[in-house]
Amino acid sequence: MNDPRRRIGHYLAAATKGLWGRERAVVKEELEAHIEARVAAHLLAGMTEEAAVEATLAELGASKSVGSDMARVYAPQVVMGAAARGAWRQLWTRLVESLLIVVALALGVGVIVAVASFLDIERQIAGLMSLPLEAREISIQSVENGELFQAGETVGVVRLGVTGSRQVLFQLSDLDEIRAAVPAADYVYTKVYNYMRTGVDATVPGAFMASTHNRLYTAAVTEDFLSAAKVTLLDGTLLTTADVAAQRPVMVIRREALEPLQITGDPIGQRLFLENLVPDHTIIGVVDTDSLGQGIFGYSPYQSASTGGIRFLYLAVDDPRKLQTVREQVADYIGARWGDSVSVTTQPYLTLYGRQQRVLAFAIAGFASLGLLVASLNVMNLMLARVLRRQSFLGVRRSLGATRSDIRNELILEGTLLGTLGGVIGAVVGVGLLSAYNSSFETVKFGLNTGIAFSWTSVALGFLLAIIASLVFTLYPASVAARQTIVVALKES
Repeated sequence: MNDPRRRIGHYLAAATKGLWGRERAVVKEELEAHIEARVAAHLLAGMTEEAAVEATLAELGASKSVGSDMARVYAPQVVMGAAARGAWRQLWTRLVESLLIVVALALGVGVIVAVASFLDIERQIAGLMSLPLEAREISIQSVENGELFQAGETVGVVRLGVTGSRQVLFQLSDLDEIRAAVPAADYVYTKVYNYMRTGVDATVPGAFMASTHNRLYTAAVTEDFLSAAKVTLLDGTLLTTADVAAQRPVMVIRREALEPLQITGDPIGQRLFLENLVPDHTIIGVVDTDSLGQGIFGYSPYQSASTGGIRFLYLAVDDPRKLQTVREQVADYIGARWGDSVSVTTQPYLTLYGRQQRVLAFAIAGFASLGLLVASLNVMNLMLARVLRRQSFLGVRRSLGATRSDIRNELILEGTLLGTLGGVIGAVVGVGLLSAYNSSFETVKFGLNTGIAFSWTSVALGFLLAIIASLVFTLYPASVAARQTIVVALKES
């Protein structure tokens, strides 16, 4: 068997049959090949076909070599087909062994997938903060007593000497200055929530969570807000810089608001007649906001004239990992603008959350490592037990001409096949563990989805480790089998 492709095919066939305990089929094939080779040798020597067969059978029955002893013992069982009960017992034993190895590897890979996904904290936090908008923004707030009651990232500013009352921090004209001073921020805006009264009963199906009877909430915002919120424009246009600068009486409404406001036909250009909304506003756009502001039915330009200035300013990012940089740049800007006349407080909620998640993740990883070590040792013990129980088979293979390299390569390939199967099943187990974790805890807190996301990187890592583990823990048993002499293998078995 000098052809490399035929040799590889032979190894693969032998290893596959070894998984399911079909050594007898392998021995039968090699014994038949051995007999065919002897017959061919006699034919080349000039014998007739009948004479060559008789000579070969005579050699098998008369020779005192290990190979002939094996042939006399195994030919009646393998070539003639006997010992069905023993063959079935061996088959089930091998199936159970293979199943135990695959289960051990699968559990190991499953834990690796789950833990690796959990350890990928930076990606997880990025996923946590992708929605809602409040989790991707930093607010600068004028606070009364330096106390902040907000779950997100907040920079609170208290003017010294006037503590106890909210102070105006900015004007609309300051937004461009802040954009230049905080380049890490992708959006700079302000927002103020107000409630409006309408004669329509807003409790009909499709009304809003924050709506009670005929009261609906609106938000007065600057133009960057809707871009930061990544709303989907369904019709019309969004608010523009010109709308905000001119404080035009226009509004962008949510699609869900059309029914409770009894707006029919094309909503663009229709006027809204609501109490507390003076003057009447014209609809310029319809948007789908998904989970953003479920209690808000519309967005209008920020009216700085009615507030005297801005007490709440917000800076948002598309990539949540930039939040720390934004917070640092905001602190530098506040210090440069007011110096020692202000006191700055911060509330890095998500940073603290990330630190807590890391501690928990590394604790889980420690326990998982112990479990993986035990599983790996079990895999090695099972592989070694498989080899020791197959000594007679390996001795027969050697007597039929299989080399030590053949035996070692076939066993290593068999272990690799088990590792591959365990890796595939382990990936499924890992996904199941993540799903069980996400479904067994409350994963929505402060508007953040704290479930652990599935990671293809962790799957690739777990699958690779399964292959490596199967190879490493198969090398020693394979070496033991390859070093065994033919006579010892047959005698010990």
